[in-house]
Amino acid sequence: MTHDLGRSLTRTWMLVARTSSWLATAVVAGLLAASWSLAYGVGGAGVAAPHWFYVPIAVAASRFGYVGAALTGLAAGVLAGPLLPLSTATGEEQHPSDWLTRTGFFVALGLFVAWLIATNRGSQQELGATRRRMTTLESLLERHARHLVAERWAVERLRSVLDAGGADVVFQPVVDLRDGELAGVEALARFGGEPRRGPAFWFDQAWKAGLGAELELVALRAAVRTAEPLLEKGLPLSVNLSPEVVASADFRELIPELPAERLVIEVTEHAQVEDYQALAESVRLLRARGGRLAADDVGAGFASLRHILDLAPDVIKLDVSLTRAIDADRRRRALAASLVTFARELGCLVVAEGIQTRDELAVLQSLGVPRGQGYFLGRPVEVGQIDAARTRRALERAGLRATA
Repeated sequence: MTHDLGRSLTRTWMLVARTSSWLATAVVAGLLAASWSLAYGVGGAGVAAPHWFYVPIAVAASRFGYVGAALTGLAAGVLAGPLLPLSTATGEEQHPSDWLTRTGFFVALGLFVAWLIATNRGSQQELGATRRRMTTLESLLERHARHLVAERWAVERLRSVLDAGGADVVFQPVVDLRDGELAGVEALARFGGEPRRGPAFWFDQAWKAGLGAELELVALRAAVRTAEPLLEKGLPLSVNLSPEVVASADFRELIPELPAERLVIEVTEHAQVEDYQALAESVRLLRARGGRLAADDVGAGFASLRHILDLAPDVIKLDVSLTRAIDADRRRRALAASLVTFARELGCLVVAEGIQTRDELAVLQSLGVPRGQGYFLGRPVEVGQIDAARTRRALERAGLRATA
């Protein structure tokens, strides 16, 4: 029975804690009245008066804190003192010292219960905050562990690529937009196997692992080796390298081994140049052997104009973000037109990247862009699939041939 009473009181406590202040006050008042009635019914203050009033005092302490506990304790003291006879059978009154003492005890009990509840709530809140912090930390550690595993797999995969002499290489046609003739190819690295990721992911992982420069130079050698049939036909080969690699001593040592007279080194504009002097020295050596330099991704990333002014590239490649939907955006058209004029004044060749539609191609031709590449003109394919006639047919089907 005592256990059932305890469970009932606990449920009542939780219910009151979630109710409004007015309803909670009514509950406390009802419990006070019930306590007085029970005490009166069993025979008065001389039998069991104090025990029944503990419940409303505890409930008030849990819902209203110290103030509610003190006020309820005073109310209980009055009900159990002056308003409750010592014996209901005889009507004998209590002595004032008895109900004053009892009132003081009720108030002290209520304040103590309120303190216990406040302390427990603080501990629960701190425990909850600690649990949340632990959950967050566990999530971060789990994420970090997955990241480390992914990086380890990536490094192992990169090591296998380097040991095999480089990634697979495909080539995308660079087309003369004036007559549709094949004007060159761009080498693009491809990484097979797992995990399936694009080349940007692998090069990024390589730089994080300290293998970036090595991977780029291995990819350069693989591109030159794979493109040998195209180089023998006199087609220029474009290869992407980061400014850091072009400025390195390793690249300068490699230049004599390269077919520089057919090579166009594309320095991406997405990466910031740390040492223009070293980069300029490498470019000088490359040009001395007939090689050319292209400023890649012009129109996105770090300062394009400084690339152009400091390096004086032979080729300016318009970034895909500039050519995409250029037929529907006059701001893109205006910027492209200004770059074409700028390049013409400097004697640079302009190549538009990422041409996807006939309308984009038509606008670029009308702006005087001499060369372009993109899926509309030809997708990246293996070296044996490069077909000059196919590039001409792409312009013929679009009705855009012979704009010169």
